[in-house]
Amino acid sequence: MFGWQELVARIGAVYQTLAPDDQQHCVIYVRNYGEAAALDFFGKRYGLPRAVCPHNSYWYWGAGVDSMRVAIIFGGQRTLEANLADLLGPGRFESADLATTTQCEHCMPFENHRLIFLCRGPRFTFREIWPGEKLFI
Repeated sequence: MFGWQELVARIGAVYQTLAPDDQQHCVIYVRNYGEAAALDFFGKRYGLPRAVCPHNSYWYWGAGVDSMRVAIIFGGQRTLEANLADLLGPGRFESADLATTTQCEHCMPFENHRLIFLCRGPRFTFREIWPGEKLFI
């Protein structure tokens, strides 16, 4: 797929801005198995943790670290406002900042211009919400 390396490089750049202690407690949450596989394959060169993804068989691989303090999250909505409403809603995160967007000339249109957020202060663990996150198609 075109654009995967560029996508992972953008995530890697966000991850590298974190303090080492935050990196140890970081979850990278993506929305589909293609994004997750790209992160797991190309992310090694950036020292990224394994992607957390609820899509298809990735859901079986689990919810990531219980000690999450920071999350890099692919927005599930198209607009900034809708994503922030989701990420900052009740029981979600204390803060969510737009960290970067995907930019790829030849990738699938739904992967281009994706909003990626740096979130802090989770009021939940992914393990708690994991059963409701499952997305099988």
